[in-house]
Amino acid sequence: MIQQVRVGIPAIGGSGWQGGASHMELHVKAVASLPRAERPQLYLVIAEEMLAGYAAYRPFLSLFDGLIFLGNRLTLPAEVAGLPLIHCRDWDELFTRIDFFFPVSFNVLPGRCAASWIHDFQHKHLPQFFTEGDIALRDELCSRIARHSVLVFCSSKVVESDFRRFYPQSPALTRVLALRVWPEDSWYTGDPVAVQQHYDLPDRFILCCNQFWIHKNHRLLFAALALLRRSGQDAHLVCTGLTDDFRYPGYRAELEQYMADLGITDAVHILGQIPRSDQIQLIRRSLFVVQPSLFEGLGLIVQECRTLGKSIIVSDLDVHKEHQYGICFRRNSADDLAAKMAALYAVSQPGPDRMRETEGRLQAIDLTAAYGQEFVNLVKESQQLFSQANRVPVNCNNKAPVLLATSIQTGAALFASQRRAVDSWLQAGFSVSSLNRPEDIALLQDQFPQVTFVPVSRDGRIVHRAPYVYVDDLLDYIAQSGYDTCGIVEPDICLYGSGLASCLSKETVNCLVYQEKVNIQPLEVYEGVLFPAMGCLFLDRLLAAVYPRSGFCLSTPFWDYWLIVLAVISKIPVKRITTPFAYHILHEEQYDVATLLDSCEKLAAYAPPPFTLATDTLLKYQHILAELIRNHAIDLALPCLTYKGEEP
Repeated sequence: MIQQVRVGIPAIGGSGWQGGASHMELHVKAVASLPRAERPQLYLVIAEEMLAGYAAYRPFLSLFDGLIFLGNRLTLPAEVAGLPLIHCRDWDELFTRIDFFFPVSFNVLPGRCAASWIHDFQHKHLPQFFTEGDIALRDELCSRIARHSVLVFCSSKVVESDFRRFYPQSPALTRVLALRVWPEDSWYTGDPVAVQQHYDLPDRFILCCNQFWIHKNHRLLFAALALLRRSGQDAHLVCTGLTDDFRYPGYRAELEQYMADLGITDAVHILGQIPRSDQIQLIRRSLFVVQPSLFEGLGLIVQECRTLGKSIIVSDLDVHKEHQYGICFRRNSADDLAAKMAALYAVSQPGPDRMRETEGRLQAIDLTAAYGQEFVNLVKESQQLFSQANRVPVNCNNKAPVLLATSIQTGAALFASQRRAVDSWLQAGFSVSSLNRPEDIALLQDQFPQVTFVPVSRDGRIVHRAPYVYVDDLLDYIAQSGYDTCGIVEPDICLYGSGLASCLSKETVNCLVYQEKVNIQPLEVYEGVLFPAMGCLFLDRLLAAVYPRSGFCLSTPFWDYWLIVLAVISKIPVKRITTPFAYHILHEEQYDVATLLDSCEKLAAYAPPPFTLATDTLLKYQHILAELIRNHAIDLALPCLTYKGEEP
């Protein structure tokens, strides 16, 4: 269930890159806006080297479910005391605390359940604005991502297209995750006139909200403003954003000289970096906004203007066109920009347009909710992908419509009953895979030549004194199997019925299907209790990714109940097949009360009983679970079944 998935979000950006922290703020607000049951847990991961940028995250710390400090010594400010705080000393420990990590900005964490994030390929499009060292470093980072990443999130369709063009051989899966602007209530209740007066600005002004980096194209904007003023308009331009380009220390002085040469120094008001709240109010107060940039990875200012109902003129970048908002001009033409500005200047008035603001706000809320849900879906997909990456793929060349996943046990005394069961599966039309430790596979392959054996790195022999495979591993294997319909079955259950696999494949679409097993020999009573169980079930492969980690093992008590109860809780349709086909070959093994109690306590975490679990209440709890399952299940007969060969 997604609310149990833990997502780590690194504290990127800050004083050195304001956009990084701004991107993460929008991301967190979008995901946090979803209903609690529909979103994962969010943890802010603060590494020692990122402490300098931590201040940028203070305004929205309350949106996180907790904080994780990554480093040797815990050194966090006191104000985080209101949130759960986890200290992880290294990456290995971190990934025991989280299930997914995003974004890995311009880097990759090989083997980790994480997504690389590429926000742009500016160094490829505008190499003249980078040093040779910067280009080499970026190229190396992007190449590493292309070689080693399982999943890459791109900030726009343009970035995704660039990635595929520059790295066509990359096996990485790419997904577009385009940020959306969350409309704060304070945006619409602020006083734009007061902010205008605070900065001593004229009533009518054009706004540009860009840092003074060369690729932001202020030079062309100044040239267009000069043309507009020469046409007789008393146009003024207000510029916000950092005024220094670290790559070109003399750029600010060059721009000031250029403005003087154009004679527009008094018409350009450079405010530098101002509070975010002030910037929003200046957007509302402005006549319109201009975004002249030669390159953008996303261009959030376009979304901000749409959210505030404010007109914007943008350069004709493909990434700007993705927003489907604004007036485009030819990015290298001051004449074209001046013409567009003149046309809009003539019809624009300062101040907010309440009707357009309301429309933009409602649209932004819908877009943000869609973004949050898209991220949730990508988290689910990511977990499945990384499960696949660490598994040996099943051989899907078999034309059988249904995969049966099991774990055949070693021991000559068990071979006869298990071989009888496996033969029934094959005769009924199933493909069969058995998950086992490598040392056990060596003992089993010759005995079961028609079974595909898949190695696993663990089993439950330490806990259960038997090599029972974990249900989590079976679900992971099923999720990446390639079969639409999959089953989990204990190795001593026979499945009789010609065409059974074909019948089940039609009933499991978006569903879980089960049958209470029939005992072939008289059932030996445990503590005087005779209670039905399943021992096998079938499900749509896509549902396997829905289940959280459980700790249940195949063939231990109530593993099957857990799968069905979780389906009921998650509102997954459940079908109970009434036509008998599952028959259990009895054996002498029994479980002690302690094992039964432990299994019930695991179930109780999801379906709490109205009493304390103890030895004398286990039976009562079993009946509650059975009633819960039966009340939610749809009874279904399979008239398509015909028995062939050995019948019980």
